[in-house]
Amino acid sequence: MDKQGKRMKLSFFKVKHLKDEVKDIDIDEKGKKWGCFLTLLAFIFVLTGIFLGQIFMPIILKTSKEIKVPDVTGITISQARTNLELAGLDMRIAGEEYSENVPSGIVISQNPLPNSSIKFNKIVEVIVSKGSEKITVPFVKGLHISTATDILLKKGIIVNDTNYIFDNRYAENIVVGSEPPENSLISKGGTISLYVSKGKIENYVQIPNFIGLSSDSAILLSSKLLKYLNLKIDTIKGKGNNYYVVKQVPDSGQYLKKDDTLKIILKGR
Repeated sequence: MDKQGKRMKLSFFKVKHLKDEVKDIDIDEKGKKWGCFLTLLAFIFVLTGIFLGQIFMPIILKTSKEIKVPDVTGITISQARTNLELAGLDMRIAGEEYSENVPSGIVISQNPLPNSSIKFNKIVEVIVSKGSEKITVPFVKGLHISTATDILLKKGIIVNDTNYIFDNRYAENIVVGSEPPENSLISKGGTISLYVSKGKIENYVQIPNFIGLSSDSAILLSSKLLKYLNLKIDTIKGKGNNYYVVKQVPDSGQYLKKDDTLKIILKGR
């Protein structure tokens, strides 16, 4: 091989060696870039983890924390909800009930009970009062007093007062009205007054005042009533023979039904 051929061959090997060096340099450059990228990515992941931990760790800790349930009975729904939210709890109305003692809109009971331990953000169920149950006063006018009383008791209404009045329209012991009147709304377990007929006034005699009268005067006055009433006279022995009226039953101004008995008590002086 001549000198020129040797020179060409040598040049070829130099060029090839140079290309290999350049290729190695490119690979090193790319490796360094990937290394920087992966390092940056790992750093970002670490920062993200720290950031998310700062946000969610308190929530996780609160969720696992147990707190005492406040007492929300005896207060309004809005007050109960506010108190529970301040404690980190939610409220749910589980139902409503009638109550004679708790006003409408007030919490009657709760579950869990006051001072129970419960997880953060859990639900407390409450029962709310609807107030007294209202019922309609039935129509009892024209009924006998005993029948009317039974009907009212079955409806949950108590007769606490009975007023007897004269009435020419209704016979004796027949209900002529009530207070409150029929169709009125009244609390279940409430009371009512009944007005009951004593019958016609002409079937009665109004009693005059006998107190202080002498026995003769009392007998004279009562004799005018004897056609309507029976007369019973009792005496209390005294020092003298002059007797006077010290008591009468019934009192003056009251009415006795015809054929009833008027009682007069005399005392000597």
